[in-house]
Amino acid sequence: MIQIFVEDTAAGLRFSVPASLPDAALTALAATDLEALAMSAEKGRIVTIYWDEESAQWRRHVADR
Repeated sequence: MIQIFVEDTAAGLRFSVPASLPDAALTALAATDLEALAMSAEKGRIVTIYWDEESAQWRRHVADR
């Protein structure tokens, strides 16, 4: 699973993207609202942004820690 790592810094959100990102994922990333995907979840929950190859879209998954 390809994931993007997001860090909330004093300067704003910082996104770390893997170098092995497929071209289709990179193209879709440019058209995606990453701030909406990276939006904070309820306290005690983790947000994961991942590339769904089947639908060719970036997805948001929220889970308990």
